[in-house]
Amino acid sequence: MKTRNYLVSGSLVSVAAVAYAWSRYPVSRWDMAVLLGLLTLVAVSFSFELPLAGSVSLSFAIDYAAVIFGGPVFGALVSAMGGISPQDIREKKPALGMIFNSCQLSLSALVAGAVYLGLGGIPLAQVSLQAGDLWAQSLPALAAAFALHFTNALLVGVYFSLKTGLGVLEVWRQQNYWGYFASFIFLALLGLTLAYVLRVSGFLGVVLLALPFVLARQTFLVYLMLADAYADTVRSLVAAIEAKDMYTRGHSERVAAYASRIARRLGFPEPAVERMELAALMHDLGKIGIREKVLNKPGALARDEFVEIRRHPEVGSRLLERVEFLADVSPFVRSHHERLDGSGYPDGLEGVAIPREARILAVADSFDAMTSTRAYREAMTVEAALEELYSVADTLLDRACVDALSQEISGEIRDPGTPSGGRDGSV
Repeated sequence: MKTRNYLVSGSLVSVAAVAYAWSRYPVSRWDMAVLLGLLTLVAVSFSFELPLAGSVSLSFAIDYAAVIFGGPVFGALVSAMGGISPQDIREKKPALGMIFNSCQLSLSALVAGAVYLGLGGIPLAQVSLQAGDLWAQSLPALAAAFALHFTNALLVGVYFSLKTGLGVLEVWRQQNYWGYFASFIFLALLGLTLAYVLRVSGFLGVVLLALPFVLARQTFLVYLMLADAYADTVRSLVAAIEAKDMYTRGHSERVAAYASRIARRLGFPEPAVERMELAALMHDLGKIGIREKVLNKPGALARDEFVEIRRHPEVGSRLLERVEFLADVSPFVRSHHERLDGSGYPDGLEGVAIPREARILAVADSFDAMTSTRAYREAMTVEAALEELYSVADTLLDRACVDALSQEISGEIRDPGTPSGGRDGSV
């Protein structure tokens, strides 16, 4: 309900703001507005998913160009045209979500335009360019770029915050908001160039500038292909590790599947789910240094063997820290054997000091371990495993993560210690 109210109120505020600004900042070049709007729609249609930061398109550059070229309302209208893509319609996404997306883009452009004018910027469509105009407009233009980017990130971040219960800063962290700052700078410069080309060369200039846009998209695609190559390498490495242990083959893949489902059930943004999956795939990386006779020992472990086994989260974490693409999931791997009461290892962390992703890993890892045959025991049934997880919820494991897994596995929360009527405060 909170998210729905936010979508509705956000859309209404955007429409009201544009309506109010219309009389103060009229649109004089409707031909250019339609042209840029169509270009934005094309750019959004060619967007693609990134492994860390959701989807990427070149529409930001076009929206920003519209703000600099035509002012707040001009930019708001162009941005709104690209808010609903043909792909959204084909995928039958909720109408309210699509409307809000269009409205929040429009409001972001309106804010950016107000910042631009407030700092002395003049829409390029209203002036005759002189040699020094580029430098004179640089500060207002830079501020407008940050305003457009930040407002958009804030409006979307608040939505995910309401949906997941995480703080906005945590949402940004999981979406690696700061990690793509270089891309933002590049798109801002591209948008500024487009605005000046529009002023000098009009429609023909836009057509000629289309080639750099295509090349920029290809650059992003190369990055995406590299990320896929990293993921394939990770899976190959996991297979090599698990080949040492006849009882755990496929364990990491299953844990990754469970962890991803738990994260989605808890409302993690898709980029964060993808990082969760990578962390799960690599959670036992440290076992690569453990002797096979210890891994496959059917009886109780000797003290030195137990110490050897307990070192694997720390070893795996250190290995991941050396790989730039995987360094951010290193803390989750290090802490996946920590327990809420501080009895875990290697650092004895307690409660919320344990990363949420590590708490998810702990539940997924424990569930798969219990439902798989091991050298020292037979597999438990799903029902028995869930009952065992609930017996240590709130003491060793995060109850919310156990609930999420249970809902994914059985469609409902299964808590043997709770009356069938449910728990107070549940949604």
